[in-house]
Amino acid sequence: MPNIEIRRGYASQVFSATIMGMFGYGGHTVPSVLGRLGEGILGGARRALTLFGVGCSVLGGRKTVNPEAEDQGCQTKNDEVIEVEIVELGQEEVADREEELRKQVSKGRAEQRLVFRARIVLLTVFEGCSLSEAARRIGTTRPTVRKWSNRYRRNPSLDGLKDKHRTGRNRRITKRDRATVMSLACLEPATLGRLEARMTHALIVEEAAKQGTKVSRSSVQRILAQAEVKPHRVRYYLFTTMDIAEHRARRDAICDIYTRELPADELVVCFDEKTGMQALGRPHPGLPAAPGRPRLVEHNYIRHGSRTLVVAVRPDTGHLVAGKLFPSSKKAEEG
Repeated sequence: MPNIEIRRGYASQVFSATIMGMFGYGGHTVPSVLGRLGEGILGGARRALTLFGVGCSVLGGRKTVNPEAEDQGCQTKNDEVIEVEIVELGQEEVADREEELRKQVSKGRAEQRLVFRARIVLLTVFEGCSLSEAARRIGTTRPTVRKWSNRYRRNPSLDGLKDKHRTGRNRRITKRDRATVMSLACLEPATLGRLEARMTHALIVEEAAKQGTKVSRSSVQRILAQAEVKPHRVRYYLFTTMDIAEHRARRDAICDIYTRELPADELVVCFDEKTGMQALGRPHPGLPAAPGRPRLVEHNYIRHGSRTLVVAVRPDTGHLVAGKLFPSSKKAEEG
């Protein structure tokens, strides 16, 4: 039979579906063609209804809704609403779900994509709007409205409006690579024969490459941030060979001196020193500041040795009780 082709949107698909349903893919005799005529008309009609988005089948002149098509959100050609009740929910529960969605829409700091999806569900599921009407009022497309309406029907809660978990791209940095980065960050540079004072991101990348692990500086930064490893941070601590109980007893005794209330005839003084203060002098006096010029100071200086400052301070008020400078170099003492 001749190859007939009409390309006019749904018309060509309906025509093609009907012809293929009636006559099959090859030539047949007249009886076989007549035998396929009834099946072809019914099959073509079913395909046509499916192409037009009608989830139904024609049986004995009645239209029965196809549950599978209804689950896919299909509607009639005139876009009439197919009402689908929320499964296993009573009227009070349905009212609670609607109130939950309206609270989500009215939240000032709610996630906007959840607000968008909640508006779709309110219009289609609870207010009975058609797909086209809901899409027009919200400013989106019919497939989007159908998708979130049906997803909420399957899971009538806010969790049904959230994105599904995605596996994403396979990890390029393995657990072994992460362990290598963290172990290098916890080492001292001297153990690797390096002269740097601390482990830096660039140094970790370089040492990891020597071990066969190729990572970037940004990847090193993310790995260390997730593991809360901070090689650039330093915190001082006191190492002592004293017994812990004895150390705590002495510590508490000293702290008690500073914290307890003192009687009127008692005075607590804290002595402290600052060593290695350089005594520098200038060979020429500086010049004061002038319009358009800062204060000038001679860049050359003369060393007068170093000094040690010893002071006595009241810890409760911070007032200086006494203070004296002592020379801390033999040259200054001889002079």
